[in-house]
Amino acid sequence: MKLYNLFVFSLSGLSCIFLLLYAIFLGDSTWATVAITGILVIITAYYAIATEKILEVNAHYAKTTDKILTVNQRTLELLIVQKRSPKIEEIARTIIIPFDKEIKTLINAIKDKSNVVVINPTINRIHFRLLKNNIRYLTSLDRINAQFENIKIDRSYEDPIFQKYIQPILKSIEDYDNEERNYEIFIRANISEHYQKVFPFMEKVVKNYKTTATPKINAPIKIIPAHIDYDFLFKLLMKGNLDSAIESQIIRRDPSNIFLMECQGFLNDCYQNATEFRLFIEKKSEREERLIEKLELLSTELDRLLSEWMNVYHIVIT
Repeated sequence: MKLYNLFVFSLSGLSCIFLLLYAIFLGDSTWATVAITGILVIITAYYAIATEKILEVNAHYAKTTDKILTVNQRTLELLIVQKRSPKIEEIARTIIIPFDKEIKTLINAIKDKSNVVVINPTINRIHFRLLKNNIRYLTSLDRINAQFENIKIDRSYEDPIFQKYIQPILKSIEDYDNEERNYEIFIRANISEHYQKVFPFMEKVVKNYKTTATPKINAPIKIIPAHIDYDFLFKLLMKGNLDSAIESQIIRRDPSNIFLMECQGFLNDCYQNATEFRLFIEKKSEREERLIEKLELLSTELDRLLSEWMNVYHIVIT
């Protein structure tokens, strides 16, 4: 309390005491009551001001304590971040980033129809570009779980960002695995049968080309292969998109197949006349769209996880 306030209270208190003594001396109860009331008011006011000051001090102490706790909490968080950063970076660089790149690569492969390579349709020899990417694992989920196990973490890893995203990510991988498995079964179950059904139309393509491929005078000589690779023709039909098929790298690498660039109309006839095969290609495309949809969802979830990790742990990810 300030000296000025203390002086005022002291002076007022002494005045009331003298008034009380004077009233007692005169035997005047009215002035005695006034004096006592004044003393009580002064005491009450004094304690009120003193208490307010104590409350201000306590409030200041509380704010100071809160600031100290905030600083301590931030320090603790920084220590936790510093402790977790190496492990988070290991997870990101050894598992998440490579996996995300593989997903994007597979999306492009499905879009350009290079995710399925029919090596020999008569005996069902087919190569699939799969997300699991390793014959040791039955599914992509098995592969990812094994990778986590290799770096000594599991689904209960304490990082809150990891916990936020890992369950949806693993669920998306599992959903994609099921879709991919059904897609592979669908392709294998139909290749040999449809190859036999479309073979007569492929023979017609070759026959028509040979009968109409007589070059004009001074025209470039057309290269007609001595042996037509019907398997290769079927592979182009399997793509379901002749515009991209005839522009594919495999044709540019093999000049003996240049005739295929000039018989697009006959290839289209295969689709028009072989109705069951065309329906098979349409169903194949529908399934591929579902694969792409699930892969894009999974890639988005991985990108979100990486983005939050970069912001919190300041990891430079390229």
